Amino acid sequence: MKGLFFLGVDPQQSSAQRADDGAVTIGVAVDQREKQDRELAPREADFRFGYVYHRFIKGFTSVQWAGFIHGLHQGFGFTNIGLDAGAGGGGINVMRHLADRNQTIPTDIFFDGKARVDVVRNSVAREVRPITPWDVPEPVDRQPILSLMKRGDVGIEQVFNERHAKWVGDDNFVDALQQEMNLALQTGRIGLLPTMAELDPHVYKDWTAERLQILALSDQLRKQLMGIAVKTVRDPSTGQDRELRTAHGARIYQFPARKDLAYSAIYSYMAFRIWLRFVEQGYVPESEDQVWSVTF
Repeated sequence: MKGLFFLGVDPQQSSAQRADDGAVTIGVAVDQREKQDRELAPREADFRFGYVYHRFIKGFTSVQWAGFIHGLHQGFGFTNIGLDAGAGGGGINVMRHLADRNQTIPTDIFFDGKARVDVVRNSVAREVRPITPWDVPEPVDRQPILSLMKRGDVGIEQVFNERHAKWVGDDNFVDALQQEMNLALQTGRIGLLPTMAELDPHVYKDWTAERLQILALSDQLRKQLMGIAVKTVRDPSTGQDRELRTAHGARIYQFPARKDLAYSAIYSYMAFRIWLRFVEQGYVPESEDQVWSVTF
């Protein structure tokens, strides 16, 4: 079967030119359509979407984040990338450096347990095609495969359509993202990697350390997703729990201590949804040269 890869990136709060900690998730959408049906515009139901890669990053600068993303792109050939660009996050600085033509691609990343940071032990300098948002016209040879996870992004506008026009603040956007993710999980539209406890040890006894780490992070992803919940209060007049909402009408959420892995997974899924919407609208063609062979 063939699939398209979608990257979700959630760099945490930035200071100066740093993006610091964060997480990345890669999802793959496998086309289930028969060859004769691929002349029609695809729908979400035509694909199986699931996650194949997770990673935490700690202590990277924005330049290192950009090189890391370009390196992943050279390996996977992403169809779209969802990058957190909200207020207080590190995504805006990362976005600027993704457009740089000269990148330093890390080839060996080591986690220094004492310093609690990721250290790039080996890297290679490469000239690349800049990665830019879909609606940025320059440079001519850019790769316009970047969707910014914020209000006003052209892809977000397309996916949420009339709802987007009614949003007053970022709280409405966060609420919409959460509701879309919850619905996708509840209806089985997203496949999560199994946890180590769900597999027989003989399945992974010969796996590399990186594959075992991805498996362990799948368990952390589940815990982060389950730790995100709508805040409620007991209504004394009815005796029922009532959702708390902001002045803009958005649900108020309580989050676990870390939510970056969960949000990188949400952004990966939204990158897929945005691409699908662009294809439906005729903005971009379905590209055969971005198709990879994959197995779940």
